[in-house]
Amino acid sequence: MIKRIQRKRTKNWKAPSGTVYVGRPTRWGNPFKVDSYTPNRTECIETFRDMLITRQHGTPLWFDDFYLVPLKNKKYLSCWCKIGELCHADIWINFLNERANKREIERTKFTASTSFTNW
Repeated sequence: MIKRIQRKRTKNWKAPSGTVYVGRPTRWGNPFKVDSYTPNRTECIETFRDMLITRQHGTPLWFDDFYLVPLKNKKYLSCWCKIGELCHADIWINFLNERANKREIERTKFTASTSFTNW
Protein backbone atom coordinates (compact mmCIF):
# COMPACT_ATOMS: atom_id res chain seq x y z
CA MET A 1 0.00 0.00 0.00
CA ILE A 2 1.49 3.31 -1.07
CA LYS A 3 1.26 6.28 1.30
CA ARG A 4 1.72 10.02 0.88
CA ILE A 5 4.21 12.06 2.87
CA GLN A 6 4.72 15.81 2.99
CA ARG A 7 7.97 17.08 1.59
CA LYS A 8 9.75 19.49 3.94
CA ARG A 9 12.52 22.06 3.84
CA THR A 10 13.64 21.63 7.44
CA LYS A 11 17.30 21.05 8.14
CA ASN A 12 18.45 17.43 7.88
CA TRP A 13 15.05 16.19 6.65
CA LYS A 14 15.35 13.38 4.14
CA ALA A 15 12.62 11.46 2.43
CA PRO A 16 12.43 7.81 3.44
CA SER A 17 13.83 5.27 1.01
CA GLY A 18 11.30 4.17 -1.57
CA THR A 19 9.91 7.70 -1.99
CA VAL A 20 9.10 9.37 -5.31
CA TYR A 21 8.53 13.12 -5.50
CA VAL A 22 5.37 13.79 -7.54
CA GLY A 23 5.30 17.59 -7.46
CA ARG A 24 4.57 19.94 -10.30
CA PRO A 25 7.91 19.88 -12.17
CA THR A 26 7.87 16.06 -12.43
CA ARG A 27 5.98 13.92 -14.94
CA TRP A 28 3.50 13.09 -12.16
CA GLY A 29 2.80 16.69 -11.18
CA ASN A 30 -0.57 18.37 -11.46
CA PRO A 31 -0.40 20.91 -14.31
CA PHE A 32 -3.60 22.61 -13.14
CA LYS A 33 -3.30 25.56 -10.78
CA VAL A 34 -5.90 27.54 -8.87
CA ASP A 35 -6.65 30.46 -11.22
CA SER A 36 -9.54 31.88 -13.23
CA TYR A 37 -10.03 28.58 -15.12
CA THR A 38 -9.98 26.31 -12.07
CA PRO A 39 -11.13 28.46 -9.16
CA ASN A 40 -10.47 26.07 -6.27
CA ARG A 41 -8.23 23.23 -5.12
CA THR A 42 -10.92 20.56 -5.43
CA GLU A 43 -11.64 21.47 -9.05
CA CYS A 44 -7.91 21.41 -9.90
CA ILE A 45 -7.55 17.92 -8.51
CA GLU A 46 -10.76 16.69 -10.18
CA THR A 47 -9.51 18.06 -13.50
CA PHE A 48 -6.21 16.26 -12.95
CA ARG A 49 -8.06 13.02 -12.14
CA ASP A 50 -10.16 13.33 -15.29
CA MET A 51 -7.03 13.95 -17.37
CA LEU A 52 -5.34 10.93 -15.82
CA ILE A 53 -8.30 8.66 -16.55
CA THR A 54 -8.56 9.93 -20.13
CA ARG A 55 -4.85 9.34 -20.78
CA GLN A 56 -4.96 5.91 -19.21
CA HIS A 57 -7.89 4.77 -21.34
CA GLY A 58 -6.74 6.54 -24.50
CA THR A 59 -3.19 5.21 -24.72
CA PRO A 60 -2.57 2.56 -22.08
CA LEU A 61 0.74 1.27 -23.48
CA TRP A 62 2.82 4.46 -23.17
CA PHE A 63 0.88 5.45 -20.09
CA ASP A 64 1.97 2.32 -18.25
CA ASP A 65 5.60 2.58 -19.31
CA PHE A 66 6.14 6.30 -18.85
CA TYR A 67 4.06 6.96 -15.75
CA LEU A 68 3.56 3.76 -13.83
CA VAL A 69 6.72 1.66 -14.21
CA PRO A 70 8.91 4.11 -12.22
CA LEU A 71 6.34 4.05 -9.39
CA LYS A 72 6.29 0.26 -9.05
CA ASN A 73 7.46 -1.09 -5.70
CA LYS A 74 7.58 2.36 -4.11
CA LYS A 75 6.32 2.91 -0.57
CA TYR A 76 5.71 6.66 -0.56
CA LEU A 77 4.76 9.53 -2.85
CA SER A 78 5.83 12.95 -1.64
CA CYS A 79 4.39 16.36 -2.35
CA TRP A 80 4.33 19.79 -0.69
CA CYS A 81 0.64 19.53 0.25
CA LYS A 82 -0.16 19.17 3.92
CA ILE A 83 -1.27 15.76 5.11
CA GLY A 84 -5.04 15.86 5.45
CA GLU A 85 -5.48 18.30 2.55
CA LEU A 86 -6.72 17.13 -0.79
CA CYS A 87 -3.73 16.46 -3.07
CA HIS A 88 -3.12 15.13 -6.57
CA ALA A 89 -0.76 12.54 -5.05
CA ASP A 90 -3.83 10.95 -3.49
CA ILE A 91 -5.21 10.46 -7.01
CA TRP A 92 -1.99 8.66 -8.00
CA ILE A 93 -2.09 6.55 -4.84
CA ASN A 94 -5.71 5.50 -5.40
CA PHE A 95 -4.99 4.73 -9.03
CA LEU A 96 -1.86 2.66 -8.27
CA ASN A 97 -3.45 0.76 -5.38
CA GLU A 98 -6.51 0.01 -7.50
CA ARG A 99 -4.33 -1.36 -10.28
CA ALA A 100 -2.29 -3.42 -7.80
CA ASN A 101 -5.48 -4.89 -6.34
CA LYS A 102 -6.75 -5.80 -9.81
CA ARG A 103 -3.42 -7.49 -10.62
CA GLU A 104 -3.55 -9.43 -7.35
CA ILE A 105 -7.10 -10.60 -8.09
CA GLU A 106 -6.07 -11.71 -11.57
CA ARG A 107 -3.01 -13.50 -10.17
CA THR A 108 -5.20 -15.27 -7.61
CA LYS A 109 -7.69 -16.32 -10.30
CA PHE A 110 -4.88 -17.66 -12.45
CA THR A 111 -3.29 -19.56 -9.59
CA ALA A 112 -6.61 -21.01 -8.45
CA SER A 113 -7.62 -22.07 -11.95
CA THR A 114 -4.30 -23.67 -12.93
CA SER A 115 -4.44 -26.87 -10.97
CA PHE A 116 -2.21 -29.50 -12.53
CA THR A 117 -3.39 -32.35 -10.32
CA ASN A 118 -5.60 -33.71 -13.10
CA TRP A 119 -2.65 -34.25 -15.45
